[in-house]
Amino acid sequence: MKVATITSLTAVFIRLAMGANTRSLPLAPSCPAGNAGLQGDPHFECTPSVDWMGDGFNVEDCAAAVQRLYNVEVTKHGNTEFEFLLPGAIPYTSNPVMQTPRRYTVGKCTLAVVMLEFFPYGSLPGQDPLSHHVYADTDVASFQDLWLSADFIEICCLRSQHIPGWALVGMHNSLGVFIWTTRSAADRDVPQGPPTLSQLSNVTRLLTSLNGSDSI
Repeated sequence: MKVATITSLTAVFIRLAMGANTRSLPLAPSCPAGNAGLQGDPHFECTPSVDWMGDGFNVEDCAAAVQRLYNVEVTKHGNTEFEFLLPGAIPYTSNPVMQTPRRYTVGKCTLAVVMLEFFPYGSLPGQDPLSHHVYADTDVASFQDLWLSADFIEICCLRSQHIPGWALVGMHNSLGVFIWTTRSAADRDVPQGPPTLSQLSNVTRLLTSLNGSDSI
């Protein structure tokens, strides 16, 4: 799937409306016919679960949340590597630290950065419920890494299949980037953490009224 075929004019308008720090989608490998699965490369999973989609999943709000991650974090921190911490965890490296969970919300969609150790074993889409893999309570990654993973979800889940998804990130694959409907069951299970970054998606509502909704 070519990037040009999945980047709609509506998405471009939303990126422009989110501010001057507008990025284009990176060149990504072709999306597989189905989910890559957590054994693939990159490690990502798409899901139609109602616990993630809630009562109205909106593709354009999610695309705008990915843009917000770029505007707020990547333009500031770039490739600087941080140690992301599970709540209460002790840093193990000399890298600057970032607490999790972190949220970037636009309208009906939230992009969350959460340590995988937070979730019960096997509870995430694509995980083996019988698996007892032990995740680290800290992991090292850059916001550039997080954004690239979020962009892959945007390309291969949001725009290709119109469903949410998540991806593994970090030196130890113990950090996750998650995209789901705000106030869905999955979103409610993750406690609020610093910072809470939200922005109303007025542009989405305007474009929806003119062109029809991308909600499913």
